[in-house]
Amino acid sequence: MLKLILGRSLTLVSIGSVVGLFIALISAHTLRTLLYSVNAFDAPIFALVTVLLGGVALFASYLPAMRATKADPMMVLSHNI
Repeated sequence: MLKLILGRSLTLVSIGSVVGLFIALISAHTLRTLLYSVNAFDAPIFALVTVLLGGVALFASYLPAMRATKADPMMVLSHNI
């Protein structure tokens, strides 16, 4: 159960990171004309923010995943939704 939930979360985090980096690169190129004496594209900052946000997202999905592993499967399956 833990592997399933974290695997799906990792997939969503990866897709979100790729889309976010693409939008950030386009925005940095657009904002380059508005910035004075500041580099709009700073690769270490992009990498640091991506890793930090990815780690926070995975930690946020780890807590519900741990709660799901403690639930009794027969009790969960017996409840009607």
